[in-house]
Amino acid sequence: MKSIITIMLLMCSIHSFAQINLFSEENHGGESQEIIFGSVVINLNFDIVKSIQLSPGSVLILFERHLNGNPSGRHKLITESSEDILIPFKPVYAIAFENHQNEVVGFEEINFRGASRSFQIGENLVPEDFGLSSIYIPTGKSVVLYKEHPNERPNQEVEHRVMRAGIRPFVGSDMAQKVRVILVRYS
Repeated sequence: MKSIITIMLLMCSIHSFAQINLFSEENHGGESQEIIFGSVVINLNFDIVKSIQLSPGSVLILFERHLNGNPSGRHKLITESSEDILIPFKPVYAIAFENHQNEVVGFEEINFRGASRSFQIGENLVPEDFGLSSIYIPTGKSVVLYKEHPNERPNQEVEHRVMRAGIRPFVGSDMAQKVRVILVRYS
């Protein structure tokens, strides 16, 4: 019985950490660096990432620069493993998170930090205690962000923003912390 519990705890701990590795050579060879879920400064011993290994449901965003505590410059969104990837810059900062259900994921802080929430297809009310500031929209989906519920003013234009698949490190000063409804739909 004790060994079964130990095995179950070991399995849980394995799944709670990101299975993301960057490699200096194609086909997952050469030097490597493991990336954990969250945000991290990358300490690569090599200049070029040539292959990436991600566990299913992982999302990785690599950034070219990290200035004053924030990622900046060019970025690359990666959602699946690649044995031969081209990244046109040396990544110095990474943000990684899980998204097993391929849902829209919103974050309270800019640059995909702070608390996060998943949003499913259809109309999603944003809780009062959650201020959306950045968002990840998976391929095949789009969103409409509303400052107030469209049903509250049925014959009038309600301030909104349409966003297509991709990442938005900042949803904009006019929308950040003010989104009350997120409509998620297939593109």
